[in-house]
Amino acid sequence: MLRAIIADDEPAVGKLIRYFLNEEQMPVQIIAEVSDGQAALDTILAQRPDLVFMDIQMPVMTGLEVIERAKREHCTAKFIIITAYSIFEYAQTALRLGADDLLLKPINGDQLITAINRAVGMQFSSNRQVNDILLYLGEHLGESLTLNDIAEKFYISSYHLSHLFKKYMGMTCIECVHWMRIEKAKNLLKNTNMSIKEISETTGYSNLNNFYMHFKKLTGMTPKAYTTRGGNSLPEEEPEA
Repeated sequence: MLRAIIADDEPAVGKLIRYFLNEEQMPVQIIAEVSDGQAALDTILAQRPDLVFMDIQMPVMTGLEVIERAKREHCTAKFIIITAYSIFEYAQTALRLGADDLLLKPINGDQLITAINRAVGMQFSSNRQVNDILLYLGEHLGESLTLNDIAEKFYISSYHLSHLFKKYMGMTCIECVHWMRIEKAKNLLKNTNMSIKEISETTGYSNLNNFYMHFKKLTGMTPKAYTTRGGNSLPEEEPEA
């Protein structure tokens, strides 16, 4: 489960977030709810959550100040800003300070789920068991992941695992593993100075040929072409013939 904090001085916002999380079977556990900026910062630094739903306009300290100070303390939480149209410009500042997404009040359920998915780099389903498996996969992408191993981990049959992913994700479990690996690779190509070979190994492809094959299958281009399009420049590392 992702551990989350709600920081908003309107109790109704917290209730709405909890409702939508439960309704959509999201693997998010609210571990604390606070109503002012100082309490938000103290709780974030003490609890080290995975996710923070952060209002901008709060007593004592604004959400912007909380994000800035939390980042200075090497906080790795993903911040989803909650704001109103009247202060939308502040949300843009929040994104520059390191927020990962924003929601406009009144909160819409679909927008909440989309924001969470974008912030954590996942594509959660409406099935809690599938979401638990997705979280596990996301934490072990660099390891060998076979259908049987994943099924055994969650005490279900390989057939049932495949059926779950086909129904709720529209792809097989192993196809989902490759999709998640390539999504992570794309992020690393854009945001780090790691070599293509290092990224290949980090995302679970010990064989560079396999990395190239799956990357091109899912993106339509080579890793080098992808980085060039994004304005980066990495040396192409030739896969073995």
